[in-house]
Amino acid sequence: MENMISKDDIQKQMIEAMDSVKTKDPMEGPITNTVTINFVANAQITVRVGGGVKLHDLSELSRTGVDGFFVVSAITEADDPGKEAMKLVEAWKAYT
Repeated sequence: MENMISKDDIQKQMIEAMDSVKTKDPMEGPITNTVTINFVANAQITVRVGGGVKLHDLSELSRTGVDGFFVVSAITEADDPGKEAMKLVEAWKAYT
């Protein structure tokens, strides 16, 4: 396990990534933030994203290297929650 990243390094990288998101244009967001993408790409932990994720976000989100996503409002606010859930799953599978 010589390539394992330490817990302290992970915490430091997460703090740096979150701080850089705060200083960026809010329209850029954490999905397209280079520091966050680099952190995810080099992380040796499972990374899932949630919070406002919608169907139209999945293409870009899949390119960040995250392992998955979770949603609440994308399904609960849909006219047909079952159909929306299937669309999300099918889109994620197509992109990954």
